[in-house]
Amino acid sequence: MKTLFRVGLFLLLAFLLVIAATYTLGPGLRDGGINIGQEYEYFDAGGNEKSINRYGDIVVDARVDDYLTVGDKIYIARRSLDIVNPNQSPPKWELSSRCEFLILDMKDNTIRPTINHGNVKCNMNK
Repeated sequence: MKTLFRVGLFLLLAFLLVIAATYTLGPGLRDGGINIGQEYEYFDAGGNEKSINRYGDIVVDARVDDYLTVGDKIYIARRSLDIVNPNQSPPKWELSSRCEFLILDMKDNTIRPTINHGNVKCNMNK
């Protein structure tokens, strides 16, 4: 009976440690990228650090709120991080209040601005 109790207690503590590490510690366990087309990935490094990368290099900088891959194109909605106080050390950054829409052409690796695609949007609540 004591052994069963100890095993159960150990499993409970291990489970709580995994939950704590996943949701409270950072950077780490929840950071990472997912392939979104050809050699491009959506990378989430936590907070506002959400970008689109190619071969590990940032192609569309933070913060990418939404994307949609259609054929050879990726439609992107992003809010830039603007410097609020450049004299402060380190400079204070703030999330822009406007949404930008971009099209990334994976065939020729170019990015151009566009009007709202309709299927991608910025999260203005965060």
